[in-house]
Amino acid sequence: MNKTATLLILLILNAFLGNSQEEMLNYSKLNKPSTAVMENVDDWLSQFNPVCENSVTFMDRKTAEYYGGDQPILELHGKVTISTFVYDVGITYSVRSEYEGALYQLFIPLLKLSDVKKHIERLCKNMGGCIQPEEMEITFEETEFGVKVSWGGGC
Repeated sequence: MNKTATLLILLILNAFLGNSQEEMLNYSKLNKPSTAVMENVDDWLSQFNPVCENSVTFMDRKTAEYYGGDQPILELHGKVTISTFVYDVGITYSVRSEYEGALYQLFIPLLKLSDVKKHIERLCKNMGGCIQPEEMEITFEETEFGVKVSWGGGC
């Protein structure tokens, strides 16, 4: 998909959100640098306005078996919460929290891979829990719509 198609999708999104011409999504609204005082992705996301969030909690037997070994306790080892946040600029952020760990996924529309890495790579590395920042595995995937970032942490 080319940039014209991406811009058309953004125009439709803006019309749906009821944004005026001045409020339309653009690169400069999304291209916000992280500051030295920011410690994690949540700090960076605080620069944007959330428009929707949803959370669901469930018990997952496979997760319980993974963490609990031969004697998993479903209520302890199998509890999983998935939270998704949508921001007014089109950013989506999902967190899967489970026993002693979490998986994160962030989608930022329009931005180039180099800008996303520059703004949030350090912040993702700080979210590893017991995993040292230099050991964090962060996946960046550039799509025709923006950049998807995935990472995880735990003990």
